[in-house]
Amino acid sequence: MQIKGKTAFLTGGVGGIGVAFARALLEKGCKVCITDVNADGGKKLEAELKQKYQDDVVFMQCDVTSASNMEEVFKTAVARFGGVDIMLNNAGIMHEGRWEAMISIMMRGTVIGTNLAIAHMRKDKGGRGGVIINTASRSGIYVYFTNPVYCAAKSGIVAHTRAWADIPDREQLGLRFACICPTPVDTPLMDITRESVNYFDYKYDDIQQMGRMTTETIAEGLVGLLEDDSSNGAILYISKDEGFARKKILVVNESDLKHA
Repeated sequence: MQIKGKTAFLTGGVGGIGVAFARALLEKGCKVCITDVNADGGKKLEAELKQKYQDDVVFMQCDVTSASNMEEVFKTAVARFGGVDIMLNNAGIMHEGRWEAMISIMMRGTVIGTNLAIAHMRKDKGGRGGVIINTASRSGIYVYFTNPVYCAAKSGIVAHTRAWADIPDREQLGLRFACICPTPVDTPLMDITRESVNYFDYKYDDIQQMGRMTTETIAEGLVGLLEDDSSNGAILYISKDEGFARKKILVVNESDLKHA
């Protein structure tokens, strides 16, 4: 895929990884519709980015847990830019005390966004094809007793991505599906509290041991997936020590996963 001239629809675009995604795509000549529930932060980010990228970027407030709101905003983005070629389901939180919100934002939000993108992009229905990339986590591959619900949501995102990547008529539809599974990234999400995770001391030590990557590193992985037409079904695992490692997870046994 040549990113220049394409249009991306980005959820969870106001903080952390989302901002890095937006900047990386804009630098590549892509138009970006940034969405987030945070209206104030979104307007500030839009004003900042418009100084350099002008009409190639727009912010729209959006609640990914609302199918009707997502559809409305998605249609507005399509009308403004003439279509969407890249769907980035990136919205997320990590707070075990708000487990229902975690499931709704990450799992439900990803399903809603994926369904909207497929319906719009599929070539057999008049679309021009495209790529759907979902932000998951290392917690979508491995399990952690400190974050059982977070693991469940991120595992669901990985499974959902892989399932769509396996559809028999995917090439005719002109679609690609992939997900990104990073270890801890230097964002507020990793500023954990005793309310946001179980067994706080264990989780804190785990984050300290793994270290935090920059958001720019994750954005670099995104660009690589988009530009690689063979990336369908890819699970891009990114860690501070191992760098970029594409993983095709074909098993569910933990001992096998460690060698996948």
